[in-house]
Amino acid sequence: MEIKIKYHLDARKIEKHGNWIDLYPRKSYFFKAPQPKLNINTEETEIIFDGRKIDLGISMKLPKFVEAWVVPRSSTYTKQGLIQSNHKGIIDDTFCGEKDIWMFPAIALKETIITPDKAVCQFRLQLSQDAPFWMHIKWMFTKIKFKEVDVLTGPNRGGFGHTDTN
Repeated sequence: MEIKIKYHLDARKIEKHGNWIDLYPRKSYFFKAPQPKLNINTEETEIIFDGRKIDLGISMKLPKFVEAWVVPRSSTYTKQGLIQSNHKGIIDDTFCGEKDIWMFPAIALKETIITPDKAVCQFRLQLSQDAPFWMHIKWMFTKIKFKEVDVLTGPNRGGFGHTDTN
C-alpha cells in the first residue's frame, strides 16, 4: 500500500520503524507553566493552561477505509511536560488536501520548549470501522510505503479541527 505524503516547509521526514511512526514539530514552541488566576468576586482560583496545536508539517492522502491514530509518545509527558488535549487524534481518509496539515493539540503542565529534533507524538495506520471484510484480509498481508509528493490533489477539508461547524 502506497501512501502519498506532502512535507511542508522545514518538516522532518518520517521513517517507519515498527507499528508506530514518530512525528516531530515543524518548528520550536515555548509553553508557559500553568498560571493560577483568582476571581476576586467569587474568591475561587482557576488554573490557566497554555495549550495550542503543534504543527507537524505533513499532509497525507490515506487510502479509503484507512485512518491514522495520533497519540503522544510514552515519554511526551515525562520529558516534555505535555499532554494531548483530544486524548487521541483520528485522521481519516477524507483529511487529504494540500492544506490539511497534521497537528498535535497539546496542553503544557509545566514550562517547556518543544523543538523539531524531539518527537512529540506518534501514529499508526489501521482500518476504519466501515472497512469491508475483504479489506481486513488484505490488510494482514499489506506492506506500507510512503511516497513523497510535491502536491496532494485531494480536496481540502478546512484544516485540523474543522469536522464540526457547531
